[in-house]
Amino acid sequence: MVDQTPADARQSGMASQGTGSAPVGGGFVPWLPTGAPGTGIPASLPDNDLLDPPVRPLVEALNRTGWARTVFSCGGHPEEPDAVARGRRQAHVDVVVSDRRQWSAWVRHVKRDVPEAIQRITDQDGPGRDGARIRIAEGGLGPLPTWLADALAPHTPGGIPEPGPFIRGLARVAILLDLPWLPDATTPWRYRRLVLEPVPYGMDADQCRKALDVAIGIATECLERLTPDAR
Repeated sequence: MVDQTPADARQSGMASQGTGSAPVGGGFVPWLPTGAPGTGIPASLPDNDLLDPPVRPLVEALNRTGWARTVFSCGGHPEEPDAVARGRRQAHVDVVVSDRRQWSAWVRHVKRDVPEAIQRITDQDGPGRDGARIRIAEGGLGPLPTWLADALAPHTPGGIPEPGPFIRGLARVAILLDLPWLPDATTPWRYRRLVLEPVPYGMDADQCRKALDVAIGIATECLERLTPDAR
C-alpha cells in the first residue's frame, strides 16, 4: 500500500477527495512494482483522486525516493466549519523509512526552509494581519503494526518475520531514545510522522490554507533537492 488519507477517525478506510470536498470512500493505493526494479515503488500514484490535492506532490515525491513509502497523509482542511474542534487543520505524512539518514536530512531542511518561507509571505501581507507560523513536528510512531509489516514483507528481501516480545521491547526503547536501528531487529523500516501545524491554530481559514500550501510546497522542494536522482 502506498498511501491513504483518512477522512476522519471513524474508519481508516475512508479517503478524502481534498480541499473543500466531502470525503469519498476509498482504500489503500497498492504499492505497485512500476518504479525501481524490485522496490515496489510506483513511478506515480495510480489514482490521485484518493489523495488530498494539496499534499499530493509531496506524497508522490516521497514515494519516488526509494527509501520512503507513505502510509497516511492529509493536506489539512481549514475550510471545514468544525476543523478546529476536530483537529483537522494540520497537514501530515505518515511514512515508513528505510534510510534514516536521508529522512533526518530532509527533516532538517524542512525545519530550516519552511519557517523562512512563511515569514516571507507574512511580510508580504503587511501590517494589520496576525503573522502565520507553521509548527513542524517529527517523531516515531512505534514498531510497525502487523498489518503494515505484512504489506511491506513482499517488498523486503526475506520478508518481515513477526517479532517476538523481546525484539519488540528493544525496538520500542531504540525508537524512544532515537537510537540507530538494532542490527538484529526484524526490519530496517521505521514508522515516522511529519506534521505541519498552523499557529495560531484558529487563524483565518484562507490564511491557514495559504500557509499550509506554502509549507507543503517547500517540503516537497526540499525533498527533491535532497534526492535529485529520484525525480
